[in-house]
Amino acid sequence: MNMRYMKPKPRGRGRWPHRAEWIRALGLAFTVVAFFSSAAVAALQANWIELSTEPVTGTYAGHDIPGPRTLYVFHHNLTSTTAVRFRIQAGPGVTVTYVSETHPFPQTLGDTQTGITVCYGGQCLSGDQLLATVTYMFYGTSADCSKLLIVPHPDAETVEEMDCDFVPQQVAAWDFTLYAVPDTYACPLSWPHVIDGTPKAFGCSPVAAEETTWGRIKALYR
Repeated sequence: MNMRYMKPKPRGRGRWPHRAEWIRALGLAFTVVAFFSSAAVAALQANWIELSTEPVTGTYAGHDIPGPRTLYVFHHNLTSTTAVRFRIQAGPGVTVTYVSETHPFPQTLGDTQTGITVCYGGQCLSGDQLLATVTYMFYGTSADCSKLLIVPHPDAETVEEMDCDFVPQQVAAWDFTLYAVPDTYACPLSWPHVIDGTPKAFGCSPVAAEETTWGRIKALYR
């Protein structure tokens, strides 16, 4: 049998990527670590307010197709919560028009466009909760990648909730992305994020500031 001697592959530089490739790989790794060790991780682990095109959570974007469209506003992944408040704001480039909305929780003040406060009827809830069903008129003219933003209630510094110990907490916001038709499929990823600010105690009935006590705050949820 005619056998040829095969020289083994050299160890050392030949087996490893070029230094520039290592630098690029390490740079990417540090970028990923920095991102996922930042406030983004806290937001992803937290509960958030989102708009969905379906009556279930998880569809954070949609095409600006002309005609009436229904969006569902959810408090997602909440844990031991009695109330929440926030507002929806059209970001730059959005041309949709607000039409109307309905609320499943009777103890709701205001609306999503001017500032909404939803109390969960004295219940301490967890999971996903539908807060509002909102109808918009779409015209097909919104800028690609424009957004409907979840922002603080006018009386608040941040998007916030009251937990079951009646302590105010921050809630993350997941903005809704609008795609032009046809879209470019170039919109950056949207992630839940926490808006800087100090959460404040609140309820679902107006109370004069000078008369507010923890006892009165708790009474607003019964």
